[in-house]
Amino acid sequence: MTLPRATVVAGLPWLLLTLLLTVPLGAPLPSPGLDPSWRLALNTFGDLHFGDDIVFTYGPWGFLDEPMITGRATYALALVVRTLALVALWLVSVRGLTRHWPLKAAAPVASVFVVLVAPSAMSTLVVAAVAQLVLLGAVRSAPVGRPCLPWAAVAGLAALAAVLLQVKFPNGLVVGALTAVALVANLGAGARRAQLLGWASAAGSFVAVGALAWLLRGQALSDVPAWVRGSIDATSGYAEAMAFEYPEPDVLAYAVAGVVALVALAATVPHLRGLPVAQRVAAVLVPVVSVEFAFKSAFTRHDDFHEAVFFVTVGALLLMLAGNSRPGSWLALAGAAAAVAMSLTTLSPLGPGEVRQRWTDDVEVLVSSQHHADEVAASREALAAAQQVPAGMLDQLDGHPVTIDPYESSTAWTYGLDWQPVPVFQLYAAYTPALDRLNATALADAPADQRVLRHEGAFADNRNPLWDSPLYHRALACRYRTVLAEASWSLLAKARSRCGTPESLGVEHLDADQRVEVPPGDGSDMVLARFTPDPAGLLTRAGRLLTKPWTPMTVTAGESTYRLSRASSPSGLLVRFPTLEAGAYPPVDIRSLVFSEPGTLELVRVPIS
Repeated sequence: MTLPRATVVAGLPWLLLTLLLTVPLGAPLPSPGLDPSWRLALNTFGDLHFGDDIVFTYGPWGFLDEPMITGRATYALALVVRTLALVALWLVSVRGLTRHWPLKAAAPVASVFVVLVAPSAMSTLVVAAVAQLVLLGAVRSAPVGRPCLPWAAVAGLAALAAVLLQVKFPNGLVVGALTAVALVANLGAGARRAQLLGWASAAGSFVAVGALAWLLRGQALSDVPAWVRGSIDATSGYAEAMAFEYPEPDVLAYAVAGVVALVALAATVPHLRGLPVAQRVAAVLVPVVSVEFAFKSAFTRHDDFHEAVFFVTVGALLLMLAGNSRPGSWLALAGAAAAVAMSLTTLSPLGPGEVRQRWTDDVEVLVSSQHHADEVAASREALAAAQQVPAGMLDQLDGHPVTIDPYESSTAWTYGLDWQPVPVFQLYAAYTPALDRLNATALADAPADQRVLRHEGAFADNRNPLWDSPLYHRALACRYRTVLAEASWSLLAKARSRCGTPESLGVEHLDADQRVEVPPGDGSDMVLARFTPDPAGLLTRAGRLLTKPWTPMTVTAGESTYRLSRASSPSGLLVRFPTLEAGAYPPVDIRSLVFSEPGTLELVRVPIS
């Protein structure tokens, strides 16, 4: 799917204008908070290994999607990748539109599209959109009896999937799915031997390029199995634990999303006539895979920024479908316009002053080592002023490895601490039993001089931070003592276990919204509530899988109501913890529980010595 050289040259002014408006990021700096903390970690993980030391939905190349200026080389590479991705998106859009539109119309339309979608599109999202457009164009234009996509291109798509998995795992999965679609599209095209070689080249490029990318980031090949298991777990459990609406369901957004998705599928139908079966299947799978991926990415955690992801992806698909003379092209163009309009809430300021400032910030950071050092130093000072870790705690952390919970991992970078985190270093993300066990095991097996720095503060999504990663919190309660507590921070050190053998206080089945009382204790025990929700019906499970969990499970503890992950609730929620001189937590004494769904509750008593 190549453009004639003359076409590229004629459209070059539009491409340059597009890049002028979209490439610069304005030298993003570290800042306090939940999301900025994990973004900073992706840029500064040092010698930590993914799979062994860290498990997250992003991988060792995650900084390409979430760059910060903490490292000039990585920031420059992220800008190069962003530029190449935007160029590819513009070229592919122009190629699709110029099938039946003149260049003088196609080039500005493609430029407007890229300018509008760039602010909400991470590099891997743009690359995934390019892959879907290239594959869609190839499927509907390949001569009968010949491969839809040259086998070398299929191998390149597989290699791209291997790299994107290490940037952001879900985005790599969608490109992997598109690679599988390309293999399906090529079934029956050419000799059997050529097909076998094509499949082998795709598999070989996936493994070889994936291994090379992994090693280039200083990772160990022995950690790949653990990284794959953890990434699959983090990706599969995300929707159940993190689905949310900000600030409330946006009916207009869902309505427009449904309409443009139907338009995308309907606009595909005219292209199916006359295609072989394998190509028909592929031509349907490309928009289906793209729309499903876009919906899950955008509406699972639904706010303006994530919402734009859906409209960017489907808008690109519709723009490609619009670039032909078959019935439905104008409908597809109207759908693309609606999709782009819905993403305008994330549009960056495009005035000459704003664009010039973003370019100035980026260029100064990249060309001046002194300016870069000054910016990083100022960022550390600003973070220190916001975080305010007491000096006495910092003195006691000197020379000790530390993990930081529940999520403010940026503190390690601010103060130059020896950050040795539990694998799921932001505790809210340990939302499956397997991820929770990883954290608990890492905490229990940590060296004798391990420290835990805890910050008490507001938490997102109306969650109880003590119920995120429940097994981790049990290990912390049993194996760690408070050394110092001041302001909103507390410092804990590893010690011998103070917990005895757990004993059941009883098991009962609860109806939805049924109140259960927690038996009183004698002040020397910890009580855990293990709640296993009843299995959902087949239709409910299918709906959650294909769309998202629309209603989160909640638990009312006394007078407060919290959101609760269905997957992690059986691990044991801390509902009582005694008053101890050096306990891991302040006293916890929840007298009653009300779960919003039916299920089985077991209360477990753990003696504390």
